[in-house]
Amino acid sequence: MNDILIAKEAESLTPRQRMFAEHYVSCGNATKAAALAGYSSKNAHKLGSRALQNKKVRDYIHYLNRKISNQQILSAAERQKLLSEFAIDKNEKIPVRIKAIEILNKMSGIYLEELAPQENSFEGLTKDQLKSLLL
Repeated sequence: MNDILIAKEAESLTPRQRMFAEHYVSCGNATKAAALAGYSSKNAHKLGSRALQNKKVRDYIHYLNRKISNQQILSAAERQKLLSEFAIDKNEKIPVRIKAIEILNKMSGIYLEELAPQENSFEGLTKDQLKSLLL
């Protein structure tokens, strides 16, 4: 299911279900998330487990996790910018600067090696000759 549909479906969740999902994403504990969402602490274990069985709540949790994950991953341009900063920083140690340049070169394809076709040294051998090589 795409994120737009999940976000729309999240609107049909109760405020407590949404809060449960948000707390669950931050702590990973259904009982704690249920209590933080305002469910009775006495029944938090049972209600947290029940909330996780709700498909819309689970979908919303997955949506929130993807959203967080996407925010934490640097894009290629961001990685190149960060590596470039290391490479030009005169206060950085030389090995770090060289490594940053090396990684930047790999990212831009400068280090791609052309693989030459390998010669088949077994070509032209008979079955008997091949068997003798294996024994």
